[in-house]
Amino acid sequence: MAALTIALAVTGSGWWRATRPVDHPVTRLSVDLGREAMTGFNLTAAISPDGRRLVFPARGPDGKQLLATRLLDQAQPTLLPGTEHGSYPFFSPDGQWIGFFASNQIRKISIQGGAPVMLGSTSVSTSVFGASWGRDGNIIAGTGNLVPLSRIPAVGGPLQRLTKLGPDEVSHRWPQVLPGGDVVLFTATPTVSAGQDNTSKPCR
Repeated sequence: MAALTIALAVTGSGWWRATRPVDHPVTRLSVDLGREAMTGFNLTAAISPDGRRLVFPARGPDGKQLLATRLLDQAQPTLLPGTEHGSYPFFSPDGQWIGFFASNQIRKISIQGGAPVMLGSTSVSTSVFGASWGRDGNIIAGTGNLVPLSRIPAVGGPLQRLTKLGPDEVSHRWPQVLPGGDVVLFTATPTVSAGQDNTSKPCR
């Protein structure tokens, strides 16, 4: 596989504060993830809240997909054993944990490695649509078609429905917990395939 390159825009306060004064200027960079990086269907890489670390799927020595993490000032990524078939990674607010989906489960693993922790079952065999980890200790997840967003404690537990599908909506996807933790921005889709008719909505 050819080397995978992604373009990132990083700020100290996150993309959602683009209209607010920030302590640091916007930094634009291009990152070569290496020949073993694997593209995701909707998401390839996630960046840590402090803008210093990436996590992305990569091919391991046996050819299986694992998650890999890499500091931006380092050239080589580190594979995370135990993340086989992991997808749609996301960071904890403090950047010390990586959440991900694998085998119909939501899991987390330390950025230092170690055994992954199973947080809960998605009960959906395919089509998960991202997650966001709030500072209140809850993870908001898009767990499939024909279901709304779900909330799960970052320490583990059952998934609880957070939103309600509206008329002509088949799923709620790509949640992003906004600063303050009181609002979640997400995408409401009118079809399973989802296209230009998507609508972004807030949830409190």
